[in-house]
Amino acid sequence: MNKKIIIVIGIIAIIIAFIVLILLNIVDFKPKKKIINLYDTSCIAEDTSSQKENTIDKMYKIFNVKSVEEIPLDYSFNEAVNDGYLVHTISTSANAKMADSFFENYNNKQDAFLRYITATVEGDMLIIDTLYDSSKDTIYVVRDERRDMFNSEDERIISYYNYQKVIKVENEGITKIYSYLGSFNENNIHNNDSMLVGII
Repeated sequence: MNKKIIIVIGIIAIIIAFIVLILLNIVDFKPKKKIINLYDTSCIAEDTSSQKENTIDKMYKIFNVKSVEEIPLDYSFNEAVNDGYLVHTISTSANAKMADSFFENYNNKQDAFLRYITATVEGDMLIIDTLYDSSKDTIYVVRDERRDMFNSEDERIISYYNYQKVIKVENEGITKIYSYLGSFNENNIHNNDSMLVGII
């Protein structure tokens, strides 16, 4: 048999095997997700991640922005600044107007969206989206840690949270934005009851 024909048949066999593995969900290219239901809202069942994701997907469509899953892994801080997102790193602080717009809508009980992009200690990008659904008076937070190379592979995931409120806390010229449950306590922010979702 001709050598070229053998090579072509081999390539076709590999492609077919790969497609079969994808269809059987043995190979999965979707980002890993972690669903964390902190606050039992009527719109989300605790164990139904698809309901939660559908709610958040609808919110992204309302604001006509890409979900974190659609943002390329090689997305840069410069692109984030140019796209108008709130960016805060050691060397960059940009687009505080996005936070102002978020709070204007939030305080008026209108749907609101904030995308906060920052860097880990090692300089890897962390993306945190805060979405306020006015119809349910609920805050959704989507935390994308897939670019954090300091984490183990299992920890490079997209996590979903839901909270009751958002607050701005100003201290020595720095404004921090937190999503939280119950009553806010800035001295106790290192647990799931609250999360830092922006710095201006």
